[in-house]
Amino acid sequence: MNPQDLVAFDGQIVQLHFNDGEQIRAHIVSVDPDVADNHVFYVLLGVIQPGPPRSRQVPLDSGCGVSAQEIARVVPTDGQRRALAPASARPWWKFW
Repeated sequence: MNPQDLVAFDGQIVQLHFNDGEQIRAHIVSVDPDVADNHVFYVLLGVIQPGPPRSRQVPLDSGCGVSAQEIARVVPTDGQRRALAPASARPWWKFW
């Protein structure tokens, strides 16, 4: 896929179809078509169709990066742009 084509999906929740057959649901965090590799950064929301064994085995809600050349197709869900969840106002170590 062309990196410039992915800019329109920045901030959206989409289905990514990879060249190896894997399909995932992801929130695209940023798209930078001007870098040499890892054009797309996303948060993994779910695996729709697993790929070959030992490919992309990461936990859900993990941040990932991928080159546009590895993406076969992008299917938008609703076309809405979403911000990432805001950070907590209190640090994690303060319980009171």
